[in-house]
Amino acid sequence: MCERCFRQSLSTHSTSFANAHALLRISRAVIRAMSRDGMYCQYGALDSRDIPVPVMHILSKHIVIQGYELFEITSDEKKLAQAKAFISEGLSSKALRPVIDRVFRFDQIADAHRYMEAGNRAGKIVVTL
Repeated sequence: MCERCFRQSLSTHSTSFANAHALLRISRAVIRAMSRDGMYCQYGALDSRDIPVPVMHILSKHIVIQGYELFEITSDEKKLAQAKAFISEGLSSKALRPVIDRVFRFDQIADAHRYMEAGNRAGKIVVTL
């Protein structure tokens, strides 16, 4: 993912109409608020429906739209090696610090899934073995 990207990371675990509609409103609001020559990065999707966008804002502000999904990295050995090195170095130097929301024991895996599906987390869910 390029460094110029405005990273929008919307996380949801429900494809309900109300939730999908809320995500569309947020995406449009983000594009409207962007500055000239900005870049909007759509990171993955949990819904295959199209996202209506404010076309005049995109045109008048010269906004670039970039799509990204993990297979862009994981299906290319060179990119995957670079990503692993970046993450390993970042974790070692503490430049990258994952936010852990909650830790579950392996025997609580069903609880961990329920917690994830509720969509109220503010970080990573860890399951210990």
